[in-house]
Amino acid sequence: RILERERGELKAFFEKAGNQRAATIEELGSRVQAFNDLVVHDADDVRAASRLQALLMATASVQHSLNKAKSLKDAMAMLTKLGEQDKLVKVAIDSIPPEAGTEGVSSVKELCDRFGSASFEAKRRLLAPEGGGMWSEMVGWGLAKGQALIFWEASVPPEGEEPDKVLTRAKLHVAKMDLAQAVAELSALSGRPAEAMSGWVDAARRRLVVEQAHALLRAHAAALSATVHKP
Repeated sequence: RILERERGELKAFFEKAGNQRAATIEELGSRVQAFNDLVVHDADDVRAASRLQALLMATASVQHSLNKAKSLKDAMAMLTKLGEQDKLVKVAIDSIPPEAGTEGVSSVKELCDRFGSASFEAKRRLLAPEGGGMWSEMVGWGLAKGQALIFWEASVPPEGEEPDKVLTRAKLHVAKMDLAQAVAELSALSGRPAEAMSGWVDAARRRLVVEQAHALLRAHAAALSATVHKP
């Protein structure tokens, strides 16, 4: 009986020890899994933070180019790399004209300064009789010069689709640095006045497109920053 009792106690001891060991191993396994999940989560956070930092740097570079009227070459290089893994960045890149990357964009001040000479040329072409050669061009210049003061004194947008009224409304928008509205007005021009304004319109549109892409990138960066894990 004593031997049987000892055997029973020994069996119970090993069963208890085995159960404890199994519980310990299971607990250890859970802890290891939790640790692995944490490591993966932290790694994702690091990658997300790295992408966010790169996006913020690229966005700041675009802003610098807009402010200083410089080439977007460096910004485009950073954005192109980001666009390989970020579809929204790719959309922003594809919207930017290639010339903006190589030649940059005009500043708002430059566009405002250039508008005067471009609109004067449009006015001259409007007033110059067609097909009159050098003489008609000189007449157009004289008439445009003579009407310049009246043209620039307008302070209330005139109604009508006549080219001179379109130019006046565009001028008032430019005075308010509202390039989008100025471009919208000038799209109504045709013929020789439209040709005279085409260079200014192209430069203004280029800037507006880059500004739009910059706004998209800023919004995207703000959204990403909200998803990055913060301890």
